[in-house]
Amino acid sequence: MAKKTTRANKREFNKEAGSIRLSQAVFTYGVGSIVDLPAVSVMVSGLDEWDDSSERRYLPETRLLRAIRSTEGFGAVEKLETAPIPEKDHNSKIGVPVTFFPRWLHCSICHRIAPIESGEFEIQRLSRGWAHKSVKCNRSKGNQSSLARPVRFIAGCKEHGHMEDFPWNSFVHEGNACEESTKRQTLRFYEFGASGEAKDVNVRCEACGQARQMSFAFDERVGIGQCSGKHPHLSLDAGEECLDEKGRPSKLQTMLESATNTWFPVSLSALTIPREKAEENEALYALVERHWNKLAKFTSTERIGFYLEDAPDAKDLKSYKLDVILAGIDAYRASLEPDGEEDLVETLKAEEWNVLTDKRIENPPNTPYRAEHVDAPNEFKSLITSVTRLKQLREVRALLGFTRILPPGDSFENLSIEEMNLVPISKEEPFWLPASEALGEGIFIRFDEEAVSNWETVVKESSRFEAFRGAHEEFARARNIDTKMPAPRYILLHSFSHALIRQISLDCGYATASIRERLYAEDGMAGVLLYTSASDSEGTLGGLVSLGRPEVLGQIISRMLEELSTCSSDPLCSEHKPTGENEVLHGAACHTCLFVSETSCERGNRYLDRSALVATLAEHGVGFPEPYFS
Repeated sequence: MAKKTTRANKREFNKEAGSIRLSQAVFTYGVGSIVDLPAVSVMVSGLDEWDDSSERRYLPETRLLRAIRSTEGFGAVEKLETAPIPEKDHNSKIGVPVTFFPRWLHCSICHRIAPIESGEFEIQRLSRGWAHKSVKCNRSKGNQSSLARPVRFIAGCKEHGHMEDFPWNSFVHEGNACEESTKRQTLRFYEFGASGEAKDVNVRCEACGQARQMSFAFDERVGIGQCSGKHPHLSLDAGEECLDEKGRPSKLQTMLESATNTWFPVSLSALTIPREKAEENEALYALVERHWNKLAKFTSTERIGFYLEDAPDAKDLKSYKLDVILAGIDAYRASLEPDGEEDLVETLKAEEWNVLTDKRIENPPNTPYRAEHVDAPNEFKSLITSVTRLKQLREVRALLGFTRILPPGDSFENLSIEEMNLVPISKEEPFWLPASEALGEGIFIRFDEEAVSNWETVVKESSRFEAFRGAHEEFARARNIDTKMPAPRYILLHSFSHALIRQISLDCGYATASIRERLYAEDGMAGVLLYTSASDSEGTLGGLVSLGRPEVLGQIISRMLEELSTCSSDPLCSEHKPTGENEVLHGAACHTCLFVSETSCERGNRYLDRSALVATLAEHGVGFPEPYFS
């Protein structure tokens, strides 16, 4: 992770300050997120600050790129690439650019707090000679332990995801200016006790003697001021107008620098599958897709010829005539253009469903897709139609933006960019997006459509589903969004998926966070795909796909249903009903029985209910197997 150099921090990093994995550049430490490095905290800069580096690896995925280009604000995206991969040489400056945030620091010796550009602090190399650096307080230089750390309180707004340093001077003086404090940097930060709670933290101005307890910063009735519309990752220090849904100035909200609600990624993903309509020259099409990051700019045979002369990695293209290659480039470029007649984001899963359920497709050429279709477990043949063991699959996931304070209200398929209040990852419309790929394995379970439809008919008018509908409407109304309520089959498949992830993790050795779900719950589709989401060697061990054999999977599902009938949190868990308040959009579900890692779930552990699968202490007659086995 390289350090962006500005006038305010020209003495900062000239070497890498830390490192992250490629997948973390999308899931955990993407653009706009705060990263705690060994000595400082930084925020990942927008794409405008990223070097146009050849060290970024191109990730071909036509279906995903076409869906992204059909989304408003992303029509100029030409390619998907990983984060830069620096060379092993420590002197390499290639990396992800970052900027200091929060900029206010706290000295542990003199308790002074001030912005880093105030001159009160000095960035120094650690005594052990590492590439990481420390920040020391100039007023406590004689003390070797006078390290300064970022102040852990920051501020942001939920309306548009703006973020800024906490308004310390304004807060301590309750909105009244204190020129002496600003000139001499006389604010001090005191913590009493070991709890770290806000009520045990005081901020005091040594110039005028005024002090204030930090617990007031979390009192909405008091407030800490209006949002100034800043996006530190985009260097918009001047700010922009920030209004709430009623046209009033947005209010700042106190946040913790290390809290999870400072950054919620919004991404879109697709599986690499064989194309339903193959081109006449499919081999050339595949080559053009593989080299599209270089070929996208070519519009003449002369330029293609010059490129092929000096491109050792494009030897496979040299067997084609230049005019044939140009025709392939034009054909591929046309395939990326949305036709305006379909929602390409929703189409992604429909295309995958067609391939996953087609028993004729097992080992297509030029595609990292290897499948084996097997029978459903004997115990559940009335509920499950078939099982597909995916011995090899590839997923590409691209980062489109993020939200702060409030997570995206629903899956990306059901909300527009405007409804999610998506924070942009660049000042201008991006021409590329950061992405990651995962190569792994999986199990696809197709449920019987007639059985699912009959179950939906039984539960659609039940009090249980009415509670979900009311909670969803309250949730959407509170956030001023218009999003579709998932069908009952989604709650069924989602609950089944989470329960199976937890049970499989006990049998195959993978951690639950290493297994991701992909649900197919639209009309005419009823399926669950569980696959390894880790982008390292853990995703290719074969432990997951081996559990897809009918005799093994049947035993796993049987044990899963038996375990779900009770929960160690019962009767509280089974009696829980969904409510829109505080985003509690789940029924009988908790961390003990159904919740999984946020990175494994499509909808942030919402729309889950054990009673959709089994009879619980509080609910009988709505479980999926019950109408058939009672």
